[in-house]
Amino acid sequence: GTDVADLSDSNVASYDVLVTETGYYNVNVDYIVTGEILNNITLSVEINGEIQFDDMKTVDVVLYWEDAVDTYSLDKYGDETLPAQNKIEEWRELELYNNTYTSFEPLLFYFEEGTNIISFENVSNGDLLFGDLEIAPPKFIPTYQEYASLYQDTNQDEFNVFINALDYKEKNSSYVRLMSFGSPSVEPYDSTYKKLNALDGNAWYKAGQEVMYEVEVEQDGFYDLTMHYANFKDDFDIFRSIKIDGEIPFREFAGYRFEDTKNGWKNETLEDENGDNYQVFLTAGVHTITIRAEKSELSVYLRDMQLMIDHINQFALEIIKITGKDIDTNRTWKLTQYIPETEDFLTAYNTIVKYNVVMMSEYSEKQDLSATLSYLKRANVEFEKMLEKPDELPLYLNNLYSGTSSVTLLLGDSLTSLSNQQFYLDGLYVSTNDDFEDPNANFFQRSLSNISSFLRSFNNEKFKIENQEDAIDVWVNRPLTYVDIMQKMVDSTFTEDTGIKVNISVMPDPNKLILANSAGNTPDVALGLQSYMPFDLAIRGAVVDLTQFPDYWEVANDFAPGAIVPYVLEDKVYAIPETLEFNALVYRKDVFKALDLEVPDTWDDVIGILPTLQRYDMNFYYPVSGGTSLKWFYQTSPLIFQNGGSLYSEDGLTTTIDSEKSVAGLQLLGDLYTTYSLPEQEPVFYNSFRYNKLPVGIIDFNTYMQLKNAAPELVGQWAMAPYPGVVDEETGEVQRWYVGNGTGGVMFNTT
Repeated sequence: GTDVADLSDSNVASYDVLVTETGYYNVNVDYIVTGEILNNITLSVEINGEIQFDDMKTVDVVLYWEDAVDTYSLDKYGDETLPAQNKIEEWRELELYNNTYTSFEPLLFYFEEGTNIISFENVSNGDLLFGDLEIAPPKFIPTYQEYASLYQDTNQDEFNVFINALDYKEKNSSYVRLMSFGSPSVEPYDSTYKKLNALDGNAWYKAGQEVMYEVEVEQDGFYDLTMHYANFKDDFDIFRSIKIDGEIPFREFAGYRFEDTKNGWKNETLEDENGDNYQVFLTAGVHTITIRAEKSELSVYLRDMQLMIDHINQFALEIIKITGKDIDTNRTWKLTQYIPETEDFLTAYNTIVKYNVVMMSEYSEKQDLSATLSYLKRANVEFEKMLEKPDELPLYLNNLYSGTSSVTLLLGDSLTSLSNQQFYLDGLYVSTNDDFEDPNANFFQRSLSNISSFLRSFNNEKFKIENQEDAIDVWVNRPLTYVDIMQKMVDSTFTEDTGIKVNISVMPDPNKLILANSAGNTPDVALGLQSYMPFDLAIRGAVVDLTQFPDYWEVANDFAPGAIVPYVLEDKVYAIPETLEFNALVYRKDVFKALDLEVPDTWDDVIGILPTLQRYDMNFYYPVSGGTSLKWFYQTSPLIFQNGGSLYSEDGLTTTIDSEKSVAGLQLLGDLYTTYSLPEQEPVFYNSFRYNKLPVGIIDFNTYMQLKNAAPELVGQWAMAPYPGVVDEETGEVQRWYVGNGTGGVMFNTT
């Protein structure tokens, strides 16, 4: 009978909350996520129409996952493959955390006495339903001494059970996965065939990711917890919170420190600094143990670094306003006459970094000599040099904020390495004793494994390379990591369901397909081909017309009609689209705010901001500047289409490149470079964007992913906007056409 709020896509749900006392409260709400969504949903939260702090803009709604099978399929080599993942669709209680999980405790919201309105807006995609909402004071987490005093000690029998890391019941991230660790130190292990035997730290490293296990004990009592784990981080601790039955039992289990294990594994019985074990009280029956990645211990230092990056970027812009874009290296600079705070800023930067190094050195047995802190120490060296002659800071500007070894880059690398909480888990013991197996295989076990692996390589079928007549051969123009994942997916799904074997191989140079066709040595299928290649193969009669298959149009209906155009020849279609490029405008929010610029919506707007950008040695990036000297249609033709022109006549027999509208587009393209001085060659826009040389430009999806995942120093400093266009004089609408180039897959006639 409970009302349900539909928060799918961009919907908003509001609750009236009656509060008897003004103060800070946690908010919990019942929710369920349905449909085919794979990623967490992001919410924006308002209290009485206000966003009280930035973290309320990106609240995380987690999905829960489980393995689809208990037994693992084998690939064509006999190695175990990762199981498919099932999303668990059931009503749960959602605690509100920001999606960066800076704290092990949920967010606190300020409510006034009386009726308050709390609103939730889905700012991402996904089918989300909300049920009942509850606000409550923050949960009190006792110390271990307070926790232990709540229970009466018992004389339970000896108990020791090992829970393999593979046997988790659920997890809140599909990215957390198993791995095959090639060492007899973990179980199960085979010297020839890969066995899934541990949780992969490369996939379990983000704060907030958690994995849940179940254990059954026969008697009430206190039990030790011991992790068989590995931490390969350079001389630095990682952090995990431990929950019992969904709650952190005592404060010492919030962000527990796990030391680095060098190149081996370790049995860590959770204990205090005096070596006394932390024991959890379990009643007879089944209990859950949840292990969650944390960075809460480091959050204050990470925030210092992010704020410092932001401040340095603003400071550098103020310097460029004074020096201009071309800094005169022969001039005697007196920067403090223009910015009196220069020395104070540099001293503050240096002090903050030193403080952070000192405070975080306690998380390494090597103290401040930890390799993880090396970037920060290098930043200190740079600041010391600048402080020797602060008036001459313009001469060292590249060292401060835009060079390949600048302070902002060093701080960004520190953010990445410190946030990374890689934790490899083989399993955990719940016990009343310390009867554990050795954490690492001994010398004889390792030697026997290596010898066995070497001898089997001579006669095992796994290592024989031979063509299989009954197998489908697929060549893929993608990196090896893609191909490896594709092979495992095919082996565990398609081959298992149909019995048909598939061999997937890397194709470094797709141009070799034409030569392979001439030699009669083509594969059955080729994937990842640039959009022009299927046409080249089709005119040679090398590939299959896919429209002959009865379900072709059903499959083709999944794609935008324009995606199929490059693959059409004489009313036949010779490829299936794989990818379709997406372009958009990206800009640095900090730069636009500092220079008081409006985000451009049209090309006239772009031209309008160029003088200001170029005055500060900055510019706008257009895709024609990328790549080689050969410019493709997808780079050069968007402005033609935006001006209403075209490349060909409607009957396709003549070109219309000389029409008035097409010429207008080409003229604008030329003017951008000749009259308005856009950079003619820019091999990697991603780097120029990071270094603030090109704070605005047009990007594709690959660059978007780079900025999102590999530029931590820019978190919160950039945003996206629609592709700039040309105003249609007749309708008044902005025409934003661009060529959505992509890749496709073909089937050869020889299959």
